[in-house]
Amino acid sequence: MSYRSSISGSKATDIVGFGDMRTKNFTFIEAISLSDDNFLDGIVGMALYNNPSHLFMDYVKPTLNSFLFSYWLSGDNMNGEIIFGGVDETKFIGDFTWIYTDPNRYHWTAYFDGISIVTSSGIVSSIEVPKLKTVIFDTGTSVSYLSLQLAETLNKRLGGTLFQNFTTDTTTAYQVDCANLKKLPTIKLNIGGEVLSLNPEEYILLFHQNGPCVSVFFGNEVRYLQIT
Repeated sequence: MSYRSSISGSKATDIVGFGDMRTKNFTFIEAISLSDDNFLDGIVGMALYNNPSHLFMDYVKPTLNSFLFSYWLSGDNMNGEIIFGGVDETKFIGDFTWIYTDPNRYHWTAYFDGISIVTSSGIVSSIEVPKLKTVIFDTGTSVSYLSLQLAETLNKRLGGTLFQNFTTDTTTAYQVDCANLKKLPTIKLNIGGEVLSLNPEEYILLFHQNGPCVSVFFGNEVRYLQIT
């Protein structure tokens, strides 16, 4: 098998351990050839069924208090954690929002019902999305991919302009004036019937103290919307 173009290998079966957990006869991909620019020690796939005989969670289920997993990603550095069988309550404030996902999809997938923009004065405007459009949740990217048209519409309402450094033949990126960050609106995403609110500091990437300030909403002709 190969993972994109950087890794290739073959299947292996062994005892696999994560923290204090041990599972026997676990089949995984053993990396044999790696490119020089590869920066990963390994990848733990937590997606749903896509032809494997068993999911990782099926293997470790007997050792778990609850049949769930959670992850936390630091916004400031490369730190993060994944917990099998629970959550780390020191890593969040408030309550969880539970969203129904489609068990028949390979990705963690939910329906995306729309986008609303709320200004500081309370003015609300909506952006339509295609009917029955789906969204996937992916920890493997730092941005959220929308269709080219949807990304253009949303970012132009934020006062965004094309950011050529990240724009390619297939992907568009937008930047905003860093001096206007406090004036930017709240973006509300309706996913699976639940409304998730994003403040400017949550959807604008500030690469350096003096900018540029780049929107996390990139454009790409994907079959589904991709939310990080």
